[in-house]
Amino acid sequence: MPEQNAFTTQSNGVMKEKNVIMHWFIIGLVVIVVVAGIYFFRQLSHLPDYTISGVPPMTIFQEEVINSPLRNGSSATIVSVLRYWGEKLDLQDVNNAFFPYNRRINYNDFIGYAKKFGYIGKVERLPKPSDLKKYINAEQRTPLIVLNSYDNRNPSVISVSVVIGVSEENKKITLHNWTQGNNYEISFTDFDRLWTSFIPEQNRYWYLVIQPANLSA
Repeated sequence: MPEQNAFTTQSNGVMKEKNVIMHWFIIGLVVIVVVAGIYFFRQLSHLPDYTISGVPPMTIFQEEVINSPLRNGSSATIVSVLRYWGEKLDLQDVNNAFFPYNRRINYNDFIGYAKKFGYIGKVERLPKPSDLKKYINAEQRTPLIVLNSYDNRNPSVISVSVVIGVSEENKKITLHNWTQGNNYEISFTDFDRLWTSFIPEQNRYWYLVIQPANLSA
């Protein structure tokens, strides 16, 4: 019996030691994850200002668009993004995909059309201008599609734009818009007002990311 008790005591001691080691291992792992997360978000917030070059604008001011089948901002926007990624598109096919023009377009329409060409689409909430740099930077170089109010004078009209640049120094966002034109600059304040003037809080600051499969992995 004494030998059995000694063995039991020793086993209990070993188990306690293993539990302590596991306890500290889990704590260490949590600390590593937290530190890595803080580092990532700090790096994100300190990314340099950037404007993506080579995103073809498709606006009502361009002769190609005027003479094309494209008749709304939604079809023009998906053309702009997919052409940027190198796709050659049938503009009549694009136009048909977003017809009729008076229906409410949502991000799923863009995702579905891009999927035909092998692209991955995802919707992500990016509340602050600096958050846009997660994709608008020298490595990702990914333009963002955004559905928000048309302008501050008529906030109830929803419009679609392609965001291509963020400047925290000048506090401006650069975008292509069907009616506002290409490389249109808007201040952070005015851009935020497009979200807050009419759009319900739960629907604000959502952007569409469309990327080739190798980038979105």
